[in-house]
Amino acid sequence: MPRPPNTGDEDPEVALVVNKLTESKRDVARIEKERQVASAVFEAFAAGISWPRIAEYVGYGSAQAAQQDVMSETTLTRRSGN
Repeated sequence: MPRPPNTGDEDPEVALVVNKLTESKRDVARIEKERQVASAVFEAFAAGISWPRIAEYVGYGSAQAAQQDVMSETTLTRRSGN
């Protein structure tokens, strides 16, 4: 388990909460980045760029992987109301 950041407090509960908040912040940033990539890829496809070219450019292993990733992200966004 990563060591909690130095909070200036010696209270272990405070350190644990700070650590969890830091992890949550990283998770939110990662999710937002994934959404931005998925959105850009979806826009590229809508503009007529083929899945194989998108996969090559973005670094997916295959066109199918790119398509599945973007479609799953689009579905999740619709379900969450964003």
